Amino acid sequence: MNKRLYELKKETNYCAGVGEIACLLEHIGEAVVLVNGPRFCYLQMKRILQQMLPFSIEDRLYCSDVDENAIVFGTEGKVKKVLRQIKTQKQAITCIGVVNSCAVSLIGDDILGIVAEEIPDVCCLSMESGAMTGDFWDGYNYAFKMVEQAGLKVTFGCLRGYSLCYYNAYYDMQEIRRLLRQGLNLQYQDFPVIASELSQGNEGILESGIPYGYTGTWQWLEKIAKQRNLSTDKLQILKKESEANYKMFNAAEFSLQKEWGSIYFPIIVVAAPESVAYALAKSLTMELAGFDKMYLIIHGNMKQKNADGPYKIVRDMDDVLQDNSGSVILIIGSSIESEQYIRRAGRRAYFIAVSQPVYDDISCMPLAGITGYYNFKKLLWQQYIQMRYDKVIEAER
Repeated sequence: MNKRLYELKKETNYCAGVGEIACLLEHIGEAVVLVNGPRFCYLQMKRILQQMLPFSIEDRLYCSDVDENAIVFGTEGKVKKVLRQIKTQKQAITCIGVVNSCAVSLIGDDILGIVAEEIPDVCCLSMESGAMTGDFWDGYNYAFKMVEQAGLKVTFGCLRGYSLCYYNAYYDMQEIRRLLRQGLNLQYQDFPVIASELSQGNEGILESGIPYGYTGTWQWLEKIAKQRNLSTDKLQILKKESEANYKMFNAAEFSLQKEWGSIYFPIIVVAAPESVAYALAKSLTMELAGFDKMYLIIHGNMKQKNADGPYKIVRDMDDVLQDNSGSVILIIGSSIESEQYIRRAGRRAYFIAVSQPVYDDISCMPLAGITGYYNFKKLLWQQYIQMRYDKVIEAER
């Protein structure tokens, strides 16, 4: 229990409830969500979601504002009051999601019955949430399964298997859209079709992953062209145009290599949602960096693949540090892994942010695609050179 209470700290701001709301607002166009809990929880969730999502949620997110009496005697009155407000303000609703906070989950109100009484003929999804239920990814995946089970029409703001709620998603999707449009003449409305063709079963994970790395991105685009029987004429033109920048970057990188050697870390930890983690691991292995060991921490409870690459899947940073106490580690993940490393190792982590939550970095540029390759390589060089400097300083002490 003590360990669980410790984990609550990292999940408080990005609890299962935030993930559930994010999933419904992203994938159900006419959905509204009622946070059945205290206003504090609602405001925290709203702040995080406003930072994540590239569209307004102001008129789609409501709060029952429960107090001590409601927690003891039930939230029916509070919920009905907000439902009447929703009925007055919203004309077209396909789904009402009710996200019950930690305390409210203990009451056991008949939420489905309450909603059916006030707004009949509208699908209602009632979900238990809060930090005791899990983290953001647990909530997001749970809500997505409920949406599919309810038979609701799902829309995708981007590729299936890659959410707009992912860290840096806005900038990554701009780059991916650019490549699909310029290289294969595919438009925004084609994305869900592409995604279903690339997905594995019903898991929604892209078989070829998110396009990371220079070589990896071209392979990703060529795979789409082959599966959809598309002309690659424009793709070849785009590739030729990119070669000049690639050669210039390689020349600059060669100068760095003469001074510092090739990018190399004894241990690399990749911590991210499944589609991001596996794609990054593949790209790191193929073209981005050298390493002795790689560990993967999968955010969320998606079905995990067998370890078919040069990596080991672990639960969290505790598992990594048990095997590698005192080793230099590059963390490509979230602030959770960075904080765990600092607490246990007693020193700053070499860190690149790629997954929520992130408390100590700013998302401002793509890391996927061709442009993302250059940005990611730059971040790797910065961490690698800093590591080399730190070794020199440590040796001189």
